[in-house]
Amino acid sequence: MFWKPIESRDPLILSAKAIAWRDPTGSGNKKDRKWLLLPVAVLAVGLIAAAMFLPRPADTSQYCEQLEEAFVQDGMSIYNKVEIYTGADPYAGYTHADDTWLWFIGSAPEYDGGDSYSRNDAVWSGFYGDPEVLDEIAAGFSDDGSRLELSNGSVAIGENSDRRVYRGKNVLVYYEGGEPEIYEVLEKLFGEPIADGRLETSLE
Repeated sequence: MFWKPIESRDPLILSAKAIAWRDPTGSGNKKDRKWLLLPVAVLAVGLIAAAMFLPRPADTSQYCEQLEEAFVQDGMSIYNKVEIYTGADPYAGYTHADDTWLWFIGSAPEYDGGDSYSRNDAVWSGFYGDPEVLDEIAAGFSDDGSRLELSNGSVAIGENSDRRVYRGKNVLVYYEGGEPEIYEVLEKLFGEPIADGRLETSLE
């Protein structure tokens, strides 16, 4: 033999079997390998429990479909619609929506040359699985919509006389494009805005 197995029981010197994890304590007792598997088992149980009990994102697709149908029924063409990152809302993520979409709408039909849309056509919408969450968000807007005050913080976005914020049971809608026909459709769908940029702010 060109080598001789290490026979020392010095805890700092492990046998080849120990290095191969079969005898992790170096004691020579194969039963000791169960202590190596225990942390793995605990981790697996923890991951399964987390998957079962952590809250899952709300399914708000039905509300998105309802809004799309409402736009079309009221004579709007949808030039484009984009699902966007939930933190990319007009209030820097403070609306805490479960799902967010940006719609480009107008009364003019699409033409063969491609989609026709601009920033003035853009309507932001946030959808909520829990209406009570939306209740708290809606109550935090200043009268002119320039501030949003919540229990976990606030954000200010400046004044804009074209800004309107509307709400439905499970949807929050923001528009600042200035197109009269879009204001008309939004007010038909949601009633008077809960925040109107033409008003003076009520929050200091």
